[in-house]
Amino acid sequence: MTFGFALLLALTVPLLCLASEGNLATVRRHLQARGASDVVEVARTFLFEGQSTFHAQELSRAGCVAYLALGLGEVRDVDLGLYTRAGQLIAQDIAIAPYAYARVCGARGLDLYASATLYAGRGQLLLLRVDDAPRELGRLPEELPLAVSAGGRLEELRSVGAALDDLSPEAALAYEERSHALLGYVAAGPAIALDLRAGNARGQLLLREGHCYRVALTVPLSRGVAIEIEGPGGQRWLGRSTGDDRTAVAVCALEDGAYNARVQARPLRGLALVRAFEHPLVELARVREVGEASALAVAEAQYVADARGLTLTPLGQAWVEGGVPLSWSLPLAQSGCHALAVVSEVGAAGVDVRLTDRNGLLLAHNEGRRGVPMVFFCAQQPGPIRLMLKARGPDLRVSVWLGQSTREQR
Repeated sequence: MTFGFALLLALTVPLLCLASEGNLATVRRHLQARGASDVVEVARTFLFEGQSTFHAQELSRAGCVAYLALGLGEVRDVDLGLYTRAGQLIAQDIAIAPYAYARVCGARGLDLYASATLYAGRGQLLLLRVDDAPRELGRLPEELPLAVSAGGRLEELRSVGAALDDLSPEAALAYEERSHALLGYVAAGPAIALDLRAGNARGQLLLREGHCYRVALTVPLSRGVAIEIEGPGGQRWLGRSTGDDRTAVAVCALEDGAYNARVQARPLRGLALVRAFEHPLVELARVREVGEASALAVAEAQYVADARGLTLTPLGQAWVEGGVPLSWSLPLAQSGCHALAVVSEVGAAGVDVRLTDRNGLLLAHNEGRRGVPMVFFCAQQPGPIRLMLKARGPDLRVSVWLGQSTREQR
């Protein structure tokens, strides 16, 4: 019996190895067809429920890398998380499925730890590293021997970030992308993850000449952040926040190339997420006239007004103080729906906006909100309205823009 068992084992192990190699080749072809440059096996092990395996890596170059934890045989649920050296979660996939896929884009030198845990079933687990990884895993080939998930069905394949923890950095990135898209921004590439060491981190962004960006920085769980961008010609841009975990800086690139990003934050160890968002409506003539931050703010307001069928035109400028509200009478030449936007020299103004009719009846207000202060209202007939402005912080100069429908639109 001992000889028979040894013979069976000797025949089975090579077959399992051949099957695993075939599965790896199938996954490699699938991911390379989606843009990956290479798929490398970093761990192969047999796990029971509750057991884990991990892999450590330091990025040798800036770019996007992903890990795919692929459970074979009777594996029904696998979870995967990517962590920094400080133990901070970067990305994860916790959906109920016999595989998990998590991706991060980081700077050269970022320390990554991939941890895969088998939650249901038992069997062989392949942990694969995907270089130049695509954002979405896509539908895996049917020939892979995947088991039915612990929930009794195989969940639909997800985009990265579909099964998010609200406190994870990936959730912060998704929120940042959605909020910028509402203002007309387009992501100029993936976010780069920087490993904070002694409160500092460095990375690079690729920007194009003649294009304007809002470079956003998020350091989860921090209390004060700063970012400095240095261009190829030595130009510098600075953004900071004294009590928040995020800030942004307006950058209009003067030439093509790599722009150095230096980050500082209160925690000595942690994760910094930097991403550039481009706005296609920025006019370079306005940049030269009013500056980058103000030109971006005007483009944001124009995008929001255009989405409502309104065209913004400048009304004038005003000096707004925090102690005394500024009251401004505005004549409306036509009835219908209108918009009012307030833009400062530094971009989105910290200004409360209140709009009333001639009798003091409140028409619209925008108080305590982020972004460019805008209000929308509809007037039954032409006539004067009263605009009240009050600075929430230091006194500042603002420009007021009125949006209304054109004759063709009416």
